[in-house]
Amino acid sequence: MYTTYLKLKQDTFSIPRLWWLGLFGRKIYYDDIDRIDLLTVNGNSKKAFILLLKNNKKLRVTLSTKEKADKYKTILEEIINPKVIKDEAALPIEDLPAVCKKLYQAPGPNIRNTADFLISQGICHSAGDIYLETRKMGLSVSYKIDGFIFPVVVLKPEIGLRVINCIKVDAGMILYRRDMIQEGRITRKTKNGSQDIRVSVIPSETGERVSIRLFDKLKGMSGIEDLGFSTGMLTELKNIAKEPQGLYVICGPAGSGKTTTLYALLRYIQEVRGRLSNIITLEDPVEYRIENITQVQIDVNKGPGFADALKSSLRQDPGIIMVGEIRDRETADAAVRAALTGHLILSSIHCGNSAEAISRLLDLGIRPFLLKSSLKGIICQRVIRKKCVHCLNTAEKTLADSGPSVKTIETQNRGSGIGCGPCRKTGYFGRTVITEYLPITDEIGCMINTSSQTKEIEKTAVNMGMITLRQNGVKMVSGGITDTEEINRVLGQ
Repeated sequence: MYTTYLKLKQDTFSIPRLWWLGLFGRKIYYDDIDRIDLLTVNGNSKKAFILLLKNNKKLRVTLSTKEKADKYKTILEEIINPKVIKDEAALPIEDLPAVCKKLYQAPGPNIRNTADFLISQGICHSAGDIYLETRKMGLSVSYKIDGFIFPVVVLKPEIGLRVINCIKVDAGMILYRRDMIQEGRITRKTKNGSQDIRVSVIPSETGERVSIRLFDKLKGMSGIEDLGFSTGMLTELKNIAKEPQGLYVICGPAGSGKTTTLYALLRYIQEVRGRLSNIITLEDPVEYRIENITQVQIDVNKGPGFADALKSSLRQDPGIIMVGEIRDRETADAAVRAALTGHLILSSIHCGNSAEAISRLLDLGIRPFLLKSSLKGIICQRVIRKKCVHCLNTAEKTLADSGPSVKTIETQNRGSGIGCGPCRKTGYFGRTVITEYLPITDEIGCMINTSSQTKEIEKTAVNMGMITLRQNGVKMVSGGITDTEEINRVLGQ
């Protein structure tokens, strides 16, 4: 029998990571005469680990051979004591495979270092998501940046499996279950605070697929002036914040920035109303935490859904309620009735444009006369990529030196950048928003009451002065912010 020791670090200690240790059915000892079984210690495993930390004890692992003991210790170190994510510089994506290889071939907690490096580089590159997909050749890692997926590295199968293990344990998941869908959340320390990370794992034919959503707290704290809205749309949003009651809906496909807009609007309401604002949000999940707002996590598998939570929240006497998403008839009906009883309801729904949102709500079973009385306005939005200013500056200097023709200048003003390091050779850097706003006027209300077709509602709204998504996109192209190719990619031909 061989024994190895492991020192627990107080600043990185968390109970979920330690659940993994008991999965092999082994006994863990600490360095005195007492023995601890990791799964239960007098029915309380948490108490046992706190005792270890409080008494500054070492974990002692006893296995049959020295090789197993040394290997077990390395794995424990990788999983239990993660590094603090450093604020590193963003390395070129093409250089990341070589760096990863050096990390996992190095001595010490090399797999932990590799996992932390991939996450930290994702943060540095402003990735919204990191995808880890198990393939036959290994674990494929990619970043989603500005809506596009960039392949990063393919790790060897045995390395990839251990990287996934580190992430699953940090997220409080069951490590040995590779045949079930799991979700978790991680808060990692950074030099400037902390980073919120949401993890989702699904099984596939070739192995587990892990999706890591990186929440940018600075983006989550953005005000409505910081998101790129036009002057007219900003005015409408500020008017919504002053409304005493009614239902306002933000629509668009997944990834169009609906939640970010809702959060920015809530913060503006806090600013203008001050102590008069009593705000409750119902979310699945809570993506950003906002001070002085009651945020309720909705989990239909463990508790009430949106509809029941909305009905219960009305007893708390809120002035404003944000419903993360209207998904079914019960939620839609509860939101409409809450708006009719003197509450300001903000929510989102998945559909293509503002007029379609009306049809979608009617299709969910809302009575036309109730929708006409409660619905006050619909915002539809998309997120588009902006032309890279670094590329354009370089191109403009080149054109100025060569004395370009008017046609060449026109092409440059309409086209994307030429590609550079900051934009990863795409010609685009950063994103902004385009919107259309449909106010529910008396005329639109009458059309709702008669269940008019979507095209008829849209045509009437345009005749009344509504600027459509495509019209706003054309303005962006004319202003040199983006190009026609990007507008067509987002809105279709």
